[in-house]
Amino acid sequence: MSLLSITDLTVHLPTGAGIVHAVNGVSFAIAEGETVGLIGESGCGKSTLGRALLRLSPVTRGGIELDGQDITHLNQRDLTTVRPKIQMIFQDNAGALNPRHSVGKSIGQPLRLAGWSAKDAKRRVHDLLVQVGLPETAYDRYPNEFSGGQRQRIGIARAIALNPKLIVCDEPVSALDPSVRAQIINLLNDLQARLGISYLFISHDLAVVEHIADRVVVMYLGQIMEQGARDTFWKQPLHPYTRALLAAVPSADPDAVRVKSVLQGELPSNLNLPAGCPFQARCPMATQQCREETPALRRAGSGNDVACHLVAPDTGATASHTVKETDRCPAP
Repeated sequence: MSLLSITDLTVHLPTGAGIVHAVNGVSFAIAEGETVGLIGESGCGKSTLGRALLRLSPVTRGGIELDGQDITHLNQRDLTTVRPKIQMIFQDNAGALNPRHSVGKSIGQPLRLAGWSAKDAKRRVHDLLVQVGLPETAYDRYPNEFSGGQRQRIGIARAIALNPKLIVCDEPVSALDPSVRAQIINLLNDLQARLGISYLFISHDLAVVEHIADRVVVMYLGQIMEQGARDTFWKQPLHPYTRALLAAVPSADPDAVRVKSVLQGELPSNLNLPAGCPFQARCPMATQQCREETPALRRAGSGNDVACHLVAPDTGATASHTVKETDRCPAP
């Protein structure tokens, strides 16, 4: 049984300009101890989806099942019994911490809300600080006294305080220096190995996702374009959007041939979704069918699930493509 299962999840947000179609009929699952990477351009609905899983954004339609329990429509009182199972690590580690609260108070607050005594909570916080690689002396200090990487460690300590089963990681390393980024990724991997935590890892950094994820889900304009196992995903991406994303990843090889990106134009407005395939306006392979009919997400021969009319459901041969080093753009 899956730890998390979402079915036809839809999030529409009313604004003064109209209805924002942030998430549109998304379905996938996360197993215990698994990391699912969620990728896509900014504005594709990744963070809104993550917030909806924690019920921080309203669900318009669909279902969220966590550890065998339907949490889609739980009231705030009932959610208090569920939230220890699912936590979040935020991208903005400075904004996620109250500058007037000490580190000990910030990490210990979930414990006190869960009914822990002050003595037990303090002992637990000291243990958490050690687990995330911070000195116990950090307990009485304040967020502004720490670097960005250290503040993210504080956020991770708070996220694992109540032994959650699932953590939504919303761009947790995007604002960090590369060396610090690697340290945080290694910390997340170590915690997963020791604690058995599952991750939904939201990121636009494909190199990081390739390193940490077991499976990958690609979103575009609030919908899933492709999903599959990490190895298959990188070796044989099928959807034109997936291939464009991978072709844009910088290469460490200075002799790699720079090719023109196949991804042109801007992400359409999610206030007025295009007809047919969401990607058709930017796809160099789009046909009339793509402009008129929305493709269903279906299994292709590679094992990936793909929403594309150009991919045969049995073999995937018409749009199969192995990303070679010459397809990748070298770093500028």
